[in-house]
Amino acid sequence: MPRGVYTRTDAYRKKMSEAHKKITNSGRFKKGQHPSPETEFKNGGPKPEKAYVFPKGEKSYNWNNNETITNGYVYIFLPRHHAANSKGYTRRSRVIMEQHLGRLLSKDELVHHINGNTADDRIENLKLFESQSAHSTFHCKLRREAARKRLPVKS
Repeated sequence: MPRGVYTRTDAYRKKMSEAHKKITNSGRFKKGQHPSPETEFKNGGPKPEKAYVFPKGEKSYNWNNNETITNGYVYIFLPRHHAANSKGYTRRSRVIMEQHLGRLLSKDELVHHINGNTADDRIENLKLFESQSAHSTFHCKLRREAARKRLPVKS
């Protein structure tokens, strides 16, 4: 007889069938059976009561007046704002600048904090740039001026 080929006798098949039944049915439930009333809701019965429901929104212990701080910027929860992120938060500096100008800012416009403190959103501390490139140019000029002041003047 070639290697790997075995004859399956009726006695062998019966023995394997019994062994397989012991393995597959041990400690398991058939479809639709539930071990306890706690899981009976899967069949349409009453659901178990939750131990504690965490309060949401203003009732939450973690409520911070619709504001959160991420990477130094203060974000306000305004889910319908055109510049809101996927969680519904918008930078507070953009909202303040929009209110000051009386119009919505485009996606290209950028709000710069003059004193460098991104949490200081007073209108005196905010400056609007029409694009990222204008903002980068502004910072390059600031760096050049600072470098000139530090270097000694050659005669």
